[in-house]
Amino acid sequence: MGILASVSTTKFLLACPFLLVLVLTACGEGKPDPDLVAAAKCHLPLAQKLKVSSEQGVNESNIEVRDLGNGRREVTGDVSVYPGGSTGRFVCVVTPDASDRLRGLRVERLDFQ
Repeated sequence: MGILASVSTTKFLLACPFLLVLVLTACGEGKPDPDLVAAAKCHLPLAQKLKVSSEQGVNESNIEVRDLGNGRREVTGDVSVYPGGSTGRFVCVVTPDASDRLRGLRVERLDFQ
């Protein structure tokens, strides 16, 4: 399960950011937290970049989101693929995109080290 902690740049641990965004939206919280939406937007592209198989899972932790202005956000954190996969640090930058009807964002940059 994820633990949510707020610090100056909004640090939080998430097991599945996409699920968290769905829960917050379904609970009638209005518009979801843009930092959570940015983290969720990075989840699937990161899994695809790491070539996660259907038998594996992805765990993201130590997530930090930084507001870059004009709706852009930089998401950084640790990632591990289990069982037997890669571990490392990732950086994902998202930017507003009106053509994305689910989150209104697109991934501008995604790096894994």
